Amino acid sequence: MNNKTYKKINEAGEFSRSKVQIHSTAPVDLDALRACDGSWSVFCRRVPFLKFVWILVLGFWCFSTPAQTNTNAQPPKVSPKAAETRRVDVNEFEKLWQDKNNMVLDVRTSKEFTAGHIPGAINLDVNSPDFGEKISGLSKDKVYLVHCAAGVRSARACQKMNSLGFEHLIDLAPGFKGWQQAGKPVEK
Repeated sequence: MNNKTYKKINEAGEFSRSKVQIHSTAPVDLDALRACDGSWSVFCRRVPFLKFVWILVLGFWCFSTPAQTNTNAQPPKVSPKAAETRRVDVNEFEKLWQDKNNMVLDVRTSKEFTAGHIPGAINLDVNSPDFGEKISGLSKDKVYLVHCAAGVRSARACQKMNSLGFEHLIDLAPGFKGWQQAGKPVEK
């Protein structure tokens, strides 16, 4: 019986030394057992396929990391997100309308506007071909109270204004019809 100390891998994947007793009458290649000291290179020599896999993994890892060519390059600038349009009800719209620094934009047709509009409103028809040109001439720092008849066209106008850099947009959700039904002042 032979008593030798060898390294082996325990269940946690760590190397540990233990005594191995060989109780066999069959011939044992002690040189092979001595050579298997638990090192990775010996293991790879014994199993060429795993060595091949190891090389593939290392190669993939090396080539998958991006090369840095310019260390002084600045990260790309991210443009600030356009401000969201705030949709409000009639009462809140009226409170904002009373502040004379705010500008009321009526985006209905001129025919609808002449039939009746919120006092102090400016008419810019969202469906006219020159709508973009007209609003680009407005100051982008002001607060704009935007409305149409029922809220659909004003939402579209606010979206277009947002894309042009207007940040302070208030949309009257129920539109001019909601304004009239609430008994608010109308100018003809």
